[in-house]
Amino acid sequence: MHKIFSLSYLTEYNAFFLGNFTSNNVDTQGRMAVGNDCTLTNYEVGTLLTPDCTQNGLVVGNNLNFNGGTVTDAIVYGNQANLQSVSDPCGATQGTVINFPSVFSDLVETSQQIAKNPVNGQTELVYSSLEISGSSSQITVEIDPSTLAAVTSININIPATSWIFINVAGNAVSFANLDITLSSSTNISYVLWNYPTATSLTMSGLSVKGSILAPNAAISFSNGNIDGSICGSSFNGTGELHLYPYVPPSCVCPVCPPSILFPNYSLFVQKMINLSQTDDQGAMAAGGDVTLFNYGIGDMLSSTNGGQLVLAVGGNLNFTNGNIENGDAKIGGTATLVNVGVPNGSVYPNTNPGINFNAEFAYLIDTANELSSLTSNGQTSYANGQLTMSGTDAVVNVFSLDGSTLPSVVGWTINAPAGSHVIVNIDGPQNSLDGLQMELSAGLSNTTIILNFFETTNLEITGVSVQGTVLAPLAVVDFTNGNIDGSLFCVSVFGSGETHLALPVPIRVNCPPCDC
Repeated sequence: MHKIFSLSYLTEYNAFFLGNFTSNNVDTQGRMAVGNDCTLTNYEVGTLLTPDCTQNGLVVGNNLNFNGGTVTDAIVYGNQANLQSVSDPCGATQGTVINFPSVFSDLVETSQQIAKNPVNGQTELVYSSLEISGSSSQITVEIDPSTLAAVTSININIPATSWIFINVAGNAVSFANLDITLSSSTNISYVLWNYPTATSLTMSGLSVKGSILAPNAAISFSNGNIDGSICGSSFNGTGELHLYPYVPPSCVCPVCPPSILFPNYSLFVQKMINLSQTDDQGAMAAGGDVTLFNYGIGDMLSSTNGGQLVLAVGGNLNFTNGNIENGDAKIGGTATLVNVGVPNGSVYPNTNPGINFNAEFAYLIDTANELSSLTSNGQTSYANGQLTMSGTDAVVNVFSLDGSTLPSVVGWTINAPAGSHVIVNIDGPQNSLDGLQMELSAGLSNTTIILNFFETTNLEITGVSVQGTVLAPLAVVDFTNGNIDGSLFCVSVFGSGETHLALPVPIRVNCPPCDC
């Protein structure tokens, strides 16, 4: 059995799609995750779930347009949500919880690996019925499209403790008007239909027994249902999705953790911001009050005519002299603006910005702790005020640094392969980045550098150009002057330092080799 990871997404989600999902007048009995736009009309999500507002019942990576229906658990959307006549007792929150491209890269590889499994099951054509059987603990069979077109029924008969992978060949596959049955011993949660090369999958007039893995396929499904989970590139149709979660084989390798994501803000603060005489080239968000003077926001973002959230404030905004560029501002409380331009957007006071800051910072604290637990694999040397870190891993290089070293550092060089991530775990409750010069080796980007102040509660940044993102989810930051070429995540910040637009790239975690 080849290594398999990310199949747990078919356990967690009834529907899991990379691109768009469009459907109407039916339901998904479990949870849904859609990477791009989701358009639902008279639709119900989670009809067989026990209500739990701590769970995400509908995850949408971009825009959600939902007209009429219900969602049992919480809704999370990436860009905009237009909900009309939708019952959503847990509410809808803007955020990012799944790195869809990364997960689907893994799912494509998984599908291809399953397709390489040696065939050890039996397929027999009896008149117009295809009989599938086997006796191993993990059974693999292959079916070609011409066989699917020739049969009117499929019967699967395997032991109760066996898993079966049904590899279906072809690029454009049709799966219609079939009667699919399982023997009394066959466990429906152990059945996986795998379409490793399909770019289109058309289904109608049937009840599919088992889950479907077709990560490259645009799926069209009408007049029928799936008793299992479904994964594809996109979905359009009126097929129902019934809750029979896929259960991966017991000897499958542990699921590779998804990439670690960060909010898409240059400045993301749990409580208060008080800054002056400078700018934030990207977007800004704070859960509490924001006070700005002679300040610019969003000048390096792409230009829009409104709709892009550039400034999100949970409390009140007091802003004197400056600009909010290239998007909108949503202010939970009052907005007092004096001589502030908003050339490409609008300011909406008394409007919930749609960010659950406490939940986001709980995630960031967990992330900081998780990163701090990683084993160091790089080399660190310090002499005469010069700090040098060198790593050779092509994916993630991890360093540990005693925070008490920082005040004496005047030069800090980081050497690592181009394209790799660098995580520097810095301990200590109080730390400072003061007057030092940072340099990165050729090809190493500040978008892949994370300075993780995982236990710091007070952090001073002054007279320095920080190369990388500062992750300090417990810290109040005194940002007197200088700049951060990356994002800043902290409890509160005050001063006159500026943030340059260099959003952190999601961290891809190494998956251990596995052959079970």
